[in-house]
Amino acid sequence: MNNIIRDDFKSFEILFDRYWFDLYRYCVKVLENEAEAEDAVQEVFCDLWENRKRIVIEVSLEAFLFGCLRKKILKRFRDKGVKEKHLLIFR
Repeated sequence: MNNIIRDDFKSFEILFDRYWFDLYRYCVKVLENEAEAEDAVQEVFCDLWENRKRIVIEVSLEAFLFGCLRKKILKRFRDKGVKEKHLLIFR
């Protein structure tokens, strides 16, 4: 992670290649939607790169990434629930 903080994009690509599939597979199981899972995992890595200078990881990198993904999943569930409530109200 130290190399990524120093803007080493190659290290970021290695990290992406190492964790992308495991995150994606977990997300597909939870969301039951491949496109949404791909988007959620992509968001995790985009956020990681964009915020690389400010991120402090106090657990393992894997635990950190899965924690970020869980937050993305919960946000999708929340947003979907809000959307469904609005659709029911305006029918």
